[in-house]
Amino acid sequence: MLDIQCSPPVPKYAFDQHDEIVVSGISYRPHARRDWGYVFTRTDSTGVAESFDNGKLAHLVRKGLLRHNKGAFLPAEVRRNQLQSTTIMSAVRGRVAEAMEFRCAFVEAFLELEAEGAVKRTDRSVVRAGLRIQHRAAEI
Repeated sequence: MLDIQCSPPVPKYAFDQHDEIVVSGISYRPHARRDWGYVFTRTDSTGVAESFDNGKLAHLVRKGLLRHNKGAFLPAEVRRNQLQSTTIMSAVRGRVAEAMEFRCAFVEAFLELEAEGAVKRTDRSVVRAGLRIQHRAAEI
């Protein structure tokens, strides 16, 4: 019999084009977001672009090698007005973390079903697909 062991879910991060991402002391700016991760461009004017998949980003966060400076490339007056304190989801524990994971599973389930054409972004469609979304979320 085939023995299957599921891998733990890999977190997905959200970076904005105005954020600075520092990886092992090297400053980057998000250039493009992909399903598998991000393409970052170095801020040292070399123009070097590097890819980081979601697994690598999660590893860097766990090891403390990634620093996220939200809005670092915004003008100072805009940064003061717009930025609020943020929390990295992987740092949240307990009941709050469980609630966040629960909600994320529903969002991922909806997006998967939407990609399959099984649900649309309308109230009517979401209500009709409610049980399918719940079952998919439970799988996730």
